[in-house]
Amino acid sequence: MAKRLLRDLLIRAGYAALGAVYVTLGLLAFFIAFEGGRIRGRGFAAAFRMLLLHPQGPTILVIIAAGLAAFTIARILDAADAGRSVFLRIFAFFDGIGHALMGWLAVRLLIHRRGVAARPALAWLLSQSWGPRALKIAGAVVMVIGAVQVWQGISGRLPQRLPRERLGGAASVAVRVGRFGYAVRGVVTGIIGWFLIRTAQDVDPRAYRDIGGALEVIERMRSGVPLLALAGVGLVAYGGYLLLLGIFQARLK
Repeated sequence: MAKRLLRDLLIRAGYAALGAVYVTLGLLAFFIAFEGGRIRGRGFAAAFRMLLLHPQGPTILVIIAAGLAAFTIARILDAADAGRSVFLRIFAFFDGIGHALMGWLAVRLLIHRRGVAARPALAWLLSQSWGPRALKIAGAVVMVIGAVQVWQGISGRLPQRLPRERLGGAASVAVRVGRFGYAVRGVVTGIIGWFLIRTAQDVDPRAYRDIGGALEVIERMRSGVPLLALAGVGLVAYGGYLLLLGIFQARLK
């Protein structure tokens, strides 16, 4: 019981931190759609730098890093839970690692105002005989995750549910917002997976792009400006739903 309560508290702190990050990222993408070249940077690092511009920016970033650390611990606990399936445990482990890296990025920017480069790690991976194949598999998995997120958004079968008894009539609106956010996040996730596969095919770590690169792809499409603005709104919706999950007790299906 105590372990379950601790995990729920860690998860809620993580959702709140992630929600703040995605709301900021979405606002940044929305502003870029209309400001164009006058605003540089589209990824998590740019979102963190945008938060640092706030008078209480360092404090906000410390809170976000702590929340991401809490989420990482919760996902590692999930990975160690023998009662879960092997697939869910593996997914939880890599999900935890991903959020740990995001938290470390926030800490690095807070201390040194520098980002965390993924390309040296990719260069090492691609130098191994098994590296390109492993990266292709990882890219395919990420694309599948993106497709699942799109399906969750379209079907309404979100992995986390808000307590309707605490939100009342606003719950239906919040779920619709969350569905839109999940669908947009799924599209962005799928593009990142495609970048991983292309990086493996080219055996070139410079081909990799993170979520900022995915937003650039959307911006370069036909009607890219409104699509980027729509993506920004979708990421704000996704972040807002995560914030609600953090504020209210979420129930897992």
